[in-house]
Amino acid sequence: MTRNGQAKIFLTYFYPTPVFRSELMTPIQADAARAAQRLDMIGDHTGDHISEKNHRYGELTAMYWVWKNWLPQNPRVEHIGFFQYRRLLDLCFQPGAAAEQAPRHSVFQRVNMEDYRFLWDRNCRADLSYLRDYDLVMSPKHRHREERLTLEEQYRKWHPERDLDIALSLIEERCPKMKRALRETLKAEIFYFTLVFVMRRAFFESFMAWLTALLTEVEKLSDWSAYDGYHQRRLPAFLGERLLNVWIAYQIEANGLRVLERPGCLLDGVKPDEPLPTKPPTPLIRSKDLPLASCGVSSL
Repeated sequence: MTRNGQAKIFLTYFYPTPVFRSELMTPIQADAARAAQRLDMIGDHTGDHISEKNHRYGELTAMYWVWKNWLPQNPRVEHIGFFQYRRLLDLCFQPGAAAEQAPRHSVFQRVNMEDYRFLWDRNCRADLSYLRDYDLVMSPKHRHREERLTLEEQYRKWHPERDLDIALSLIEERCPKMKRALRETLKAEIFYFTLVFVMRRAFFESFMAWLTALLTEVEKLSDWSAYDGYHQRRLPAFLGERLLNVWIAYQIEANGLRVLERPGCLLDGVKPDEPLPTKPPTPLIRSKDLPLASCGVSSL
């Protein structure tokens, strides 16, 4: 574990790109069950897993594996996080300091490998004791490509609508207490897009139980066999990102979920097997429970 309050963060990898690891942050290979090459890290394909669904579920297969297999073996962990091989949040935060503002259309600053390495090292040295005061650390809400679309409009523009309609009906029917949060979230013009976060363990377990149950029911009631192309084939992953917004809004309303927004970086132009930089990096920074099963869904 880490000296920083029993936190663990997993970095999701798919390809043999440069791998970073530390006591705080552990790499995990998603899609390990179908991968042509196994990477030198844990995979999402052992024990209770859905690795073979990665072509549709994306990094949710890694999150599922951690929830079902890693967390039960590590009961002392209080916060669990997920970054991507290209995306990191800046975890260096001083309570009371002025909030760092990010553009509402681009909250992950594009950086080169050296700056990515700098933020990585900075995160590994960060004092995470402030996590005791927060239940969720996320990148700031933002607009999609500067479009002034609501969450519902944006999803319907880029993805098949039928599955969203099924999910919304299931939530309204089986989780009626979430209706207000659902309506407000659908109308929002700025929202969370990625599954990049650090979350208090109890909330993470609640979120995974709720989302897994919901996507399982959507899959039963829909037909994904004809979906082709990135935005259709990976529909459950995109739907999961949008539904996270609904879950957050409800948890704030019902259980006082405490959210901290932090800027992040996006590693630009990374290539498979690219060597790590050898010269010193330049600074990047200059200056409570409602699983769907309890609402009437019997299967997870």
